[in-house]
Amino acid sequence: MLNKLVVLPIGDIILFTENGLNIGGKDLDQEQLLNFKDGCSVLKENFARKVIHEQIRYKATEMGIHKSQSLDELMFAKAALWVLNEYEILIHKLSEL
Repeated sequence: MLNKLVVLPIGDIILFTENGLNIGGKDLDQEQLLNFKDGCSVLKENFARKVIHEQIRYKATEMGIHKSQSLDELMFAKAALWVLNEYEILIHKLSEL
């Protein structure tokens, strides 16, 4: 029964190691690492992703600054901006491996 139970991870999914990357508890070999890095580089430069991120950033800022009527709405907008920022940092870091 426990092996079918879905739970949130209690640690990072992506770990930077001496040998490169560990994803989900498994070290990537050189070919996997290169493919992962290349995928992140493509994602980093993808025009559609950039436009979508900017739209979400705009909507979160608009909600947080201009439209929020409660602390919950303000915190939600701040969380959305935090997620976008963390995503950008991780994509940049992984594309530079």
